[in-house]
Amino acid sequence: MYYAKYVWGDVNLVSIMVGVGLIPLLIVFLVSGALMKRLGKRNTAILGLVIGTFGILVRMLNPESVARGIAGSLVQAFGMIPLMIVLGPLSSDTIEYREWKHGKRIVGLTNSVNAFGGNHRLVVGVGALQ
Repeated sequence: MYYAKYVWGDVNLVSIMVGVGLIPLLIVFLVSGALMKRLGKRNTAILGLVIGTFGILVRMLNPESVARGIAGSLVQAFGMIPLMIVLGPLSSDTIEYREWKHGKRIVGLTNSVNAFGGNHRLVVGVGALQ
């Protein structure tokens, strides 16, 4: 909403951005299982990061362009959805690996560290925007 209101000057463009973001959601969820089987979880996350970063770069080339901004958001959504899909299983894999390697299951500690990191990423991100 901030981007549409203060960069483009029209808060009504938020609904278009959200609508465009739903298109990749349906498509990527349908192909994500096959993608993870073919590439693996780690490589799927890396591919998502690369595609998402490209979408951000598309928007950064001309931030005032609405068409380029919506196209960049579309590309970014195609990249970020696979990343969001594999983050949970990757976290679970770290728990399983720890149990296999050392014989102790530390679910609480792992989930606490993930929550702590998520909160601090949010704080740093919001702080960078201010």
